[in-house]
Amino acid sequence: MTNQKSHRSHDAFFRWLFADENHSRALLKLCAKQNPESAEFLNFFDLNSLERIPDSYSEVDETGEADLAFRVKNAKGLPGLIGMLLAHKSGSYKSVFAQISRYADMVMEVQNDMGMELYTKDNPYGLLPTWAFVFYNGKGSWDPMKILRERYSDYFLSSALPCQCSFIDMKMISDEDCTGCDDVATAMGLTAMKYAFDREKLLKALLQFKSRFQKLPPAEAKDLLKKISFYLKEFLDDKVIEELNGAFV
Repeated sequence: MTNQKSHRSHDAFFRWLFADENHSRALLKLCAKQNPESAEFLNFFDLNSLERIPDSYSEVDETGEADLAFRVKNAKGLPGLIGMLLAHKSGSYKSVFAQISRYADMVMEVQNDMGMELYTKDNPYGLLPTWAFVFYNGKGSWDPMKILRERYSDYFLSSALPCQCSFIDMKMISDEDCTGCDDVATAMGLTAMKYAFDREKLLKALLQFKSRFQKLPPAEAKDLLKKISFYLKEFLDDKVIEELNGAFV
């Protein structure tokens, strides 16, 4: 497990970056390249309709657990909306499915708080079917879905889960897919998280984006570099951070 300080930082960075629907959309498309199961899940979504649900459902603020909730339209043309949760972990977390279950329930409370009618012809049961994507970038190997499958047969797996789930080890998303991503902020943020524990590869990997980074609007580029530097300070010494900033400024 990471220490408490880095836990706070990784959550704030993940939430800041992927609260933007454009960035979260780009992240999910990268997941589809790395994870066939995620690609299958994403076939059900119209990602262009992705809309973030306000944070009033969350138990924590920006410096706490990194969970984001979205509404998305059904890609099959059906009228019912689908819920989507993005959760990030930098270490193994035994209660991850229980946490996801709580948030899936709270999403429905948000719908009600927003003044929406829960029981409509498009949503006759007042329930929002939810898919959860668990993102992990810790040092060691961890796969809660694998652990769950070792305890339950496929017949009971859907009953054991609070909703449909897909696990993504961010370290497994290739550098080639990142450099090919149209969204440079997503690509750089993901790369920083991939190599947060590997200082030797970090700077080299990030420098691949230098020319594209310099084409961003100045304020956007400055903010992105500031957020990445603050996130990495939890894992790297000041000398490496200074070298990173010097390379991009």
